Amino acid sequence: MALQLVAIFGIIGSIIISFCFGWKLSLVGILTIMPISMLAGYYRVHLERYFEQLNAEIFAETAQFGSEAIGAFRTVTALTMEDTIISRFDGLLTSHIQKALKRARLSTVIFAFSESADMFCQPLFFW
Repeated sequence: MALQLVAIFGIIGSIIISFCFGWKLSLVGILTIMPISMLAGYYRVHLERYFEQLNAEIFAETAQFGSEAIGAFRTVTALTMEDTIISRFDGLLTSHIQKALKRARLSTVIFAFSESADMFCQPLFFW
């Protein structure tokens, strides 16, 4: 909460200072660049949350299987099922990684735009 308040007051203070020094340049920055930067920041935060949730959902089954296999270490060793457990765990990881990569393609492009939007806006501002 404090970080959000610091950001809001920082933006308000920057706007006030910019209007004191050059109102024309301030209008260009506020009306064109600021909405793009704020939208890009929103998408960046949204995608980071989405990826965290996606990874938690996708790899939960793999983590559960791994913890069960480690918990039953003596049984696995007694039945000599090490190769079976390793191949099943590898299959789970491979399928989950493929699902994650399919979902991440479009999101990566949007994330790249959100990271570079400020860099694209700076030449406009200085022009």
